[in-house]
Amino acid sequence: MVARLGFKNGLLIFWLFLILIVLLSKLYSPGIYKYFIREDSFSEYLQSFNYFIAGVCSIYMSVLAIKHRLLVVGFLFIFLGVGLLFVSLEEISWGQRIFEISTAEYFQKNNVQNELTIHNLNTIQSYLRHAYIAISAYGAFSWVFGSLILSRWKLSYKNALNYVVVDWFLAPYFFVCFSIYTFLHYIRVYMFSNGMGMDLGEEFWFFLHWRDEEHGELFLSYGFLFFVFVSFFKLQKCLRAREIGGGY
Repeated sequence: MVARLGFKNGLLIFWLFLILIVLLSKLYSPGIYKYFIREDSFSEYLQSFNYFIAGVCSIYMSVLAIKHRLLVVGFLFIFLGVGLLFVSLEEISWGQRIFEISTAEYFQKNNVQNELTIHNLNTIQSYLRHAYIAISAYGAFSWVFGSLILSRWKLSYKNALNYVVVDWFLAPYFFVCFSIYTFLHYIRVYMFSNGMGMDLGEEFWFFLHWRDEEHGELFLSYGFLFFVFVSFFKLQKCLRAREIGGGY
């Protein structure tokens, strides 16, 4: 129990640490702040790394779950793992700038950033912000509905529902992305369309830059990484309980 509480507190402390880094860099070190939000920054490569590790772990979990006949859990994490690996490669443009790969003609004409990525295609770009908001909202609030709707026995570790609901101590990572994208693409747009935005002055918008999306996406990548880690611990507990004939 103490170890479990320490792990949860550790994740919350790390979240707070990241928040402080972002705020302090914006206030006192504009150079570091601009570095973290530009293209091909350390932040972007860190996101790719987080998604890659989470994707590999998800696929390993799926193999382990299917091997022990937890088929629904196994297929859920195959789907998640493939998706996370795809996002990981998209974040670094499939290694285009690393390996100095030229942009194909189709992507030159149809990609808003003139690079080898699917998510920046003209037809997809307009829907991307809504996807970020929907995914991060689910990660931020699914634990509320889970605690209200699902009884404790339904969340036993052999039940696939336990691997779908995001735990409350992971919700803050998803909430950062949700709040940034919601404010920039809904609240801010509404305020400027009604002439309210300019009345607040430039100082008010100092913390509300479009490139702050990059920070939201970094928190989202950590949310997925830790979600996979926590799910792996749950799966291990389930399998150990099976071995000793426990109730899970």
